[in-house]
Amino acid sequence: MKKTNRILLASALILMPFVSVYSQWGRPANLYVERENQPDGGIFLPAPPDTSSVAYIDDFMQWQWGKSMRSTERGERASLESASSTTETARIYSEALGFQISRTETPAIYNLMSRSYHTAEQASKNPKEKYMRIRPVIQYNEIPTGRSDRLESLRTSGSYPSGHTTRGMATALVFAEMAPEYQDTILRRGFEYGESRIIVSAHYQSDVNAGYMCAAACVAAMHSVPDFYADMEAARAEYYEKSGRKPDAKTGLPDGRRVVGQPVDTASTRYYGEVAQYCWGMALILTEIAPDHANDILALGYRMGSSGIITGQHWATDISAARIMAAGVVARLHADPDFVKLLDEAKKEYAGG
Repeated sequence: MKKTNRILLASALILMPFVSVYSQWGRPANLYVERENQPDGGIFLPAPPDTSSVAYIDDFMQWQWGKSMRSTERGERASLESASSTTETARIYSEALGFQISRTETPAIYNLMSRSYHTAEQASKNPKEKYMRIRPVIQYNEIPTGRSDRLESLRTSGSYPSGHTTRGMATALVFAEMAPEYQDTILRRGFEYGESRIIVSAHYQSDVNAGYMCAAACVAAMHSVPDFYADMEAARAEYYEKSGRKPDAKTGLPDGRRVVGQPVDTASTRYYGEVAQYCWGMALILTEIAPDHANDILALGYRMGSSGIITGQHWATDISAARIMAAGVVARLHADPDFVKLLDEAKKEYAGG
């Protein structure tokens, strides 16, 4: 055997353990849905606000708010949360669930989290590459305050949507479905995880809002995969065993006051509008039923929600909050056997033409 061939064979043997984890360099092989089969945020989401637009005012005001938080305890937490990994995600949601999530202690929950996280990692890439929006930390010539953020990386990657937010909120939606009794606490952590990216100036508010939307669309796509349902059932059983809790059939829908916060006044409210919540929630459900039309359905649901702004019924911030709550409501519905049964029937009906 030639020396070159021996080297190649040795290299292959060394790398063999990683083949089951990564299909390509940096791309996990255990995704629920590949990037090309997920809804495309570059299609169903609008373009990010231009700096000369009225919509950019909210981005600027939220950047100012984030700046004011950096020297506080909340700012320190935001800096810590700039480290995006399955290990960091497990730490964050261990706090929300009240017990330690790990590969050894809770293998089923960790498997569900890891596969969901890596699937969501793909969800923000298309719109990021399409728009390549400049991040606020670059726009305002700042030094990164996120502990794990690097200036060159922030400079060469798109700001819209927030990838951290997409991964964090997707995990929150999956865990809220797994543990509906703790849904408000879990969804609140997903919401705050997005806000952390504003505080450290890695993203604008509109980037974070778009990340919430990409997460919801990605989770809807995951519900079309049998593996996801099997992993969810295994994780849910492990959750109840590990926590010592019992399923509570009386658990209602997520409480917006706990998830996105109680509105303070009309100038600062990020409270939800009912019509936008209904439109985006229905769009997510219909995306599961007809995944081949996901982009059209999600784009329509997004536009219909925005009608509340045009007609003067809601502030733009109300609509953003409504869409977050809609995703939380859909997660709760998936924990209801009656809903899952009806959804399965609807999928079969659609598949049958």
